[in-house]
This record gives sequence, structure tokens and C-alpha cells, in this order.
Amino acid sequence: AGPRLAPGRATSVERAQPIRWSTTKTYATSLKRLTPRDRRFGRGQVQDRLWLNGDTAATAFYNALSVTFPKGEAFFIESVKAFRAGVDDKLAREIKAFTIQEVVHSREHVAFNKRVLDHGYDISRLEARIDQVLEIARARPAIVQLAATMALEHYTAIIASELLSNPRHLAGADAESADLWRWHALEEIEHKGVAYDTFLHATRDLSRWRRGKIKTLTMLLISGTFWKHRVEGTLDL
Repeated sequence: AGPRLAPGRATSVERAQPIRWSTTKTYATSLKRLTPRDRRFGRGQVQDRLWLNGDTAATAFYNALSVTFPKGEAFFIESVKAFRAGVDDKLAREIKAFTIQEVVHSREHVAFNKRVLDHGYDISRLEARIDQVLEIARARPAIVQLAATMALEHYTAIIASELLSNPRHLAGADAESADLWRWHALEEIEHKGVAYDTFLHATRDLSRWRRGKIKTLTMLLISGTFWKHRVEGTLDL
């Protein structure tokens, strides 16, 4: 189980401070260190079914992506923590911050997904596909699971950067939902290198050729399935 965030308890987690999203330069200045932010979005508020500017396809895309996060991010945490023994102090701190960030992301997307269900979306097929993919992944060696996490974190950071750089993606969105996605994007960019650095630690005794082979083959596999799954998830909803 991941770390619990006790209300009112002093922790390294940043509490509800406003984040400015207006420009790429604004969020880039916060990326000097990993900063877990304990935020809550949309509690007790009414959200339109088509919360993203009334756009059916765009709303379905983000809804489907959100459904993948709770179980997917638990897998990411497991994959990274499996190789934390022997890391240096800096990486140990980053793995801890990464874990907290991912736990809070999962909590907020569980709440977001509850609103998706409340609006009548059937996510059962999508959840079944997620379970199937994770079952296959967990049957692979631990280093392959870490490599898959590294590749998927790379993709989420690309999406996050585009989301924050181009305001049109969330134009007209429900304010609380838009803030949720921007907050998540910011932290994805902050910790995008943690799985990679952990991979470098885990493969430090491998030859450059073997390390490169694992990275290349994993990235090719993820590249071939990532967008396929995004399209399937969107169409499911």
C-alpha cells in the first residue's frame, strides 16, 4: 500500500497553494524538484456529462484515460520500488516523492471516475482490458515491468507537456476538471525521469548494448500499443 496522507499532519506534501497554469514558462520554473501536492478536485460539485466544452469525443478520451490511472499508477509504483534498494540518497528522495505523487493522482482519479460512472458511462470493458494488460505485464520479469513503466512515463510526460503548453486542449472545460488535469500534468513532468533513473540503477551491471536493447524493444512495444489502447478506450465510452 502507498503512503497515507493524514489530514492536518505536517508532511513534505504541499497543501492547497494555487498553481498558475498560464504559460509553459510558468510551470517549467517549478520543475527543479519533485513536489507532491495534496489537492482535491470537484468534491461536492455538479459536473456536466460532457465536461470538456460539450465535446463528446474529447470528453470520452480524457474519461477513458482517467479510468486507466488508478490501477496503472499502482503498477508504476510497484515497478519502481522493486529496484529502490541501493539507490543514492537523491534518487531515494525522488522515488519517495514519485510514490506520493502517484498515490494522490490515483485518489483524485478514483473520485473523477466516480463522476464518470455517475454520468452513465459503462467502463466495464475498459477496466477488463486494463486488468488483462496488467496481468500480462506482471507475468514479465521485474526489469521488463520497470522498462514498461519508464516508457509509459515518457509518453505521459509528452502528453502532459502538450496539455500545459497549448491551452486549446482544455478550452471550455469544467474548471475543476481542467485544474485536475493540469495539476496531474505538472507532476508527471516533474517525475518523468524517476523511472528512467531507477532503470539506469537497476541495469548498471549490464552492457551498454543489453541496456539499449531493453529500452529500444520496450519503447517499440509501448509505441505500438499506447495509442491503440487510447483509441479503443475512447470508442468504448
